[in-house]
Amino acid sequence: MCSVAEKLGPKPETVRLWVRQVEKDTGRRAGASTDELAELKRLKRENAESRRANAISIVRCWSATSLRNALISANSTVIGPMTSPLSMWAWITSAATFPES
Repeated sequence: MCSVAEKLGPKPETVRLWVRQVEKDTGRRAGASTDELAELKRLKRENAESRRANAISIVRCWSATSLRNALISANSTVIGPMTSPLSMWAWITSAATFPES
């Protein structure tokens, strides 16, 4: 392997790792093949994206529920009835603080 490495350019350890991976890919050595490693990497990335999307959905749902609860509370106690979406939007964008739900 050292002579092959000298002819190809990479270090002998790199060539040894390449040979081992080829042996795994062809079934002559136990271990994960290149295709299996690529699939595992893809699945891990997909899992991370799903977890991130789930976390965003949870935050959006919580935020929407908190906003709805704040509007209900404000509607009945703070500023009186809100008769239109425009009056709700004015209240939302004002400096009013949202009560905890």
